[in-house]
Amino acid sequence: MKFVAKPKLIVLDKKNGHPIARFDEKGVFETKDAGIAKKLKAAGYQGDGEVDEKEENKGSATPGKDPSASDDPNNQVNPDDPK
Repeated sequence: MKFVAKPKLIVLDKKNGHPIARFDEKGVFETKDAGIAKKLKAAGYQGDGEVDEKEENKGSATPGKDPSASDDPNNQVNPDDPK
């Protein structure tokens, strides 16, 4: 789902104060996470399209971590890496 807001806006979770969305320099944030999409809609942000409800069961971004960081291939975590 694609959301549009002010450029470089960061939206915080009301319960824990952690970032749940970071809008880019064009004011766009995209997510496949139904939990994040529901929180943004509940906060009054307008999104286009619908998120697959199956994605909701996969969980949301790690609290305190920029959810859009997972889209960056240099920021991916390898589950097989023994770090």
